[in-house]
Amino acid sequence: MKKLFILVFIVGAAFLFGFFSERIVGKEIQLAAAGVPQTGQQAPDFTLKDASGKGITLSSYKGRVVMINFWATWCPPCRQEMPSMESLFQEYNKKGFEILAISSDSQGEKIVKPFMEFYELSFTALMDTDGKVHSVYGVTAIPTTYIIDKKGAIAQKIMGPKDWKDKDAKNMIEKLLQ
Repeated sequence: MKKLFILVFIVGAAFLFGFFSERIVGKEIQLAAAGVPQTGQQAPDFTLKDASGKGITLSSYKGRVVMINFWATWCPPCRQEMPSMESLFQEYNKKGFEILAISSDSQGEKIVKPFMEFYELSFTALMDTDGKVHSVYGVTAIPTTYIIDKKGAIAQKIMGPKDWKDKDAKNMIEKLLQ
């Protein structure tokens, strides 16, 4: 009886693993087919206005490592990771690291500028009030972060909040800055 139970368990587990892995692979294929940028591909270029109304273009940062962070002022996990993003920015900015924090707030700079000042954030905040850049990058949840290498290719995609002061985050940025 025990052997039968173990056999049924193994067959069931194998079935479920196969079912879910096909779903995951299928989703990745669907995302690639939909034009959502993938790791290793060139990051889609964009131009958005910063909190002072100046147009900022991603491609102008070629030669630097760029964190593109999709966020909103009303998002608690986004607020949670902002101080560690500021620490990372302060530590690596002079070494060739940049942060472009793309806000989805419909009020734009009216709400983002005071937020950045209140939290004493010095990296660049950009306004994507119509969500076009969010769509190009396939962002369905915030925060979502893309790390772009010096050549403009996507090195990493991170969904959800992250402690950017942790050893792994710093190692990733240091490696890309070499």
